[in-house]
Amino acid sequence: MIKSQQDLINTLGVTDQVLNQLIKFKSDYKEWKKPKKSIGFRKIVSPPLKMKIFQRKISDYLMQYVNTNFAYGGISKQDRVRIVGEIRISKMILVFDIKDCFPSIKFTKIKNKLIEIGFTYKYAVYFSKISTYKNKLPQGSPCSTTVANLILNDLDVTISTILPKGSKYFRWVDDVIVTFNFVTDKKYNNKLINKISKVVNGFDYQIKNNIEIYRTSQIPNILGLTIYKKINVNKTWYKNFRAQLHNAKYKMNLTQKELDSLRGKVSTLKHVTKKSKNKNRIKFINKAIFELNNNKT
Repeated sequence: MIKSQQDLINTLGVTDQVLNQLIKFKSDYKEWKKPKKSIGFRKIVSPPLKMKIFQRKISDYLMQYVNTNFAYGGISKQDRVRIVGEIRISKMILVFDIKDCFPSIKFTKIKNKLIEIGFTYKYAVYFSKISTYKNKLPQGSPCSTTVANLILNDLDVTISTILPKGSKYFRWVDDVIVTFNFVTDKKYNNKLINKISKVVNGFDYQIKNNIEIYRTSQIPNILGLTIYKKINVNKTWYKNFRAQLHNAKYKMNLTQKELDSLRGKVSTLKHVTKKSKNKNRIKFINKAIFELNNNKT
């Protein structure tokens, strides 16, 4: 745990002076809007390169404190296929989104959590300043997903304690999913929805739209995967992936992050085509990724 400058040097290879310099770089952030899949835009904030490099170190370091029993998005070896597999064998499913998830996680909440896991006040403040932009967790920082998972773990644990036996809780960043191995009725659903709403509001988060509970048979797809017959990717997901792969072939100086994103999607395709007799698609894509990796400058 980072409690002194020596701990900082031993763990992340930097000094207090470097942290102070990084904080000054916050004025060099770039902002733009990206269209959402649904209506509206998502505000993206990109940190300068030196800040981004250190934020990746923060992400790697803090990952050890994330409870991966509940958090799935942005975590190595945690994939959507397992979640969708659990949904397929369940009777009912509860879903909701945390509204403005990253921006709702403020500097003070991060600082307090870092102190809770063992940081001294000084370094909790340093790391919280470097992780946030305009007092909020930015969408676009390499450490934002890990920090969000760390902070939201308290919400995960609390919700899990009020769920009935025979249910399983998953959170893919801001998407919360609960599966049930029994059929619920309207009265039961309303009571559970009220309980969960109070918990979410108690943590100073808001629910986007409403909490919904469905029979599993009513859900055609979730998290970009279809759940009918066998787990598979939907057409939109696959078309977007093909476009990303095509664009990557003609792009110079492909970044490691872009390559990792493509490899992650190939891994998902391998999972969802396990039982497929035709493996040509995977072979073709693996070959393309291999060529991109060798041509990376």
